[in-house]
Amino acid sequence: MLELAEDELAWLLNAQLELTRKQTGVSDVSVRVLVRAGDVANEISELVDATGGTEVLIGAPVPESGHNAVTELVALVEKRTGASVTLLEA
Repeated sequence: MLELAEDELAWLLNAQLELTRKQTGVSDVSVRVLVRAGDVANEISELVDATGGTEVLIGAPVPESGHNAVTELVALVEKRTGASVTLLEA
């Protein structure tokens, strides 16, 4: 069941990215959607380490238990990865 939910979420996010590309006319920005399950800080940190990322954008995060606030999650990811983390708020 979790795999089905992950696949559906990935499809929806990729469709949103394509729509955004068409609306903005921007095609030279490299973006990919990876849906992962687990502790938010651990999953982000592992992905940054694996890809050599230097910037992280976090949209609409929901802190897991152990993260008292979204700002603590951002600080934790920055500390673990050394990457610049930006919180996208609507």
